[in-house]
Amino acid sequence: MSVREFTKLARNTPPRGAQFTPKRRPRKPPTSQARLFARRWSGELRIRDRNSLAEQLATARQRIAELEATLARLEYRDPLTETLLSLRSFRAQLELDTARADRYGRPLSVALVDVDRFRQLNLQHGYAAGDAVLAGLGRLISERTRTNDLACRTGGDEFAILFGETGPPDALEAIQRVLVELEDVEIGPLRGISVSVGVAGLGPGQRPEDLLASAAAALEEASAAGGGQAVLFKLAGDGTPDLADLGRGSVIAALASALEQRDRNTR
Repeated sequence: MSVREFTKLARNTPPRGAQFTPKRRPRKPPTSQARLFARRWSGELRIRDRNSLAEQLATARQRIAELEATLARLEYRDPLTETLLSLRSFRAQLELDTARADRYGRPLSVALVDVDRFRQLNLQHGYAAGDAVLAGLGRLISERTRTNDLACRTGGDEFAILFGETGPPDALEAIQRVLVELEDVEIGPLRGISVSVGVAGLGPGQRPEDLLASAAAALEEASAAGGGQAVLFKLAGDGTPDLADLGRGSVIAALASALEQRDRNTR
């Protein structure tokens, strides 16, 4: 060994008794699995999972409440017009008002409204325009009737209005004012809406289906005369129109039949 080699060895050798400190390797960052294990061990992950579950439950409860409110609104209101009653709500109120009017001898009238040539309107302008006409007509009926009057869309292009504490002549006058206003109304590409209306009053001892049948007969007469008018039903003799004469496709006939069937089941 040369003097140079010995000197180099002595320079790199620690003195006697000195503590040897090994060189540390750089620490690698923990893997995702190691981090996940550490979070589980410390409880951090369990707390976060619990908070996330609580947020999800709160969101689900809010969504359920919104859906329940929507279902309740759809059950009470017509989904297209949004301002008129649903057929179910109208039918229930019609039974109550008819029984009350018959018991205390109070006047009660109903008007059935049908849009003239509605199918042709749909084919010519599209179904969106047809829905706009129905919604606009519903708003107009809602605005022009009194707070104690009830109106609904019975289905398709047919509407029903119940005039409480009102005789047939006054109900006819109210409807005729609506007809005049419909002549100049503008809804989308359309200017003026033509409707046929049948008006009838509750007679002594009549049931809801009798009142609807009378109004439906007057509506058929108005439509047959070309539409754009309101006809007041006048009872001839002591009979009422047969429901079979109203037409199998009439929604009003279906409503009256449902009322009659319900009355039979509750006797």
